[in-house]
Amino acid sequence: MTTTENPQTALVRAALASGASAGEHSLLALARDTDDTQLAVIVGELPAADILALALEADITKVSMVHLFATPEQMLAAFERIGSHWSQLAKVPSAEDYLIRRQDIEDFLCPMMFGTNDAVRAKEMMKAFLTKEYAVDALYFLGIGQNGREQLLTQAATAPFARDSWQQLWEIAFELQPRARKTMRSHYDGTLESTRDVDGMFARDILNELQRVAASHQPEQIEAEDEFVDI
Repeated sequence: MTTTENPQTALVRAALASGASAGEHSLLALARDTDDTQLAVIVGELPAADILALALEADITKVSMVHLFATPEQMLAAFERIGSHWSQLAKVPSAEDYLIRRQDIEDFLCPMMFGTNDAVRAKEMMKAFLTKEYAVDALYFLGIGQNGREQLLTQAATAPFARDSWQQLWEIAFELQPRARKTMRSHYDGTLESTRDVDGMFARDILNELQRVAASHQPEQIEAEDEFVDI
């Protein structure tokens, strides 16, 4: 069993056993009596599963403690487990299946990167995210079915974008990794007749990949060897 030396972190984890909202309330209570340095230590000791739970259940109209203090490494480790919260996709997923999962990803990434209104932190978070092979595809998925996708793909540095949204995630990714725009363009067909089918297949593939990544982090189920002998 893993233990922590910080009793305040233990209190937060105990509260999380009752649900993410209880964990957030515990963090908020601690915030009234501790400074930012101590809060950073507490959040920094939370494992990826706890960070994910707090982020997914957070009220996106408010900044959560995890949005303020999670490190890029914690953000990435938590994101890699997001697929564990989704049911298995049907062979022919519905548009609603994609929409729910797209919203989960946007609601996780945007507050993590923009919650502090710190441009430097946002770039540090994105830089960590872009180290993963699936990152650009996951970001492109956020634009599927969204207004403004084509404009952002074809008008480099001139297309307007909404702040604290998938569009701003794209702009930061393009700045840090210029080839990301070219990669995304290769996914976009641009013809009305085939875009829906192409988008559907792409969405299915990236969501299956994120579920595979999440499954790779699940603890292995080791079957106990049968030590009984028939006589």
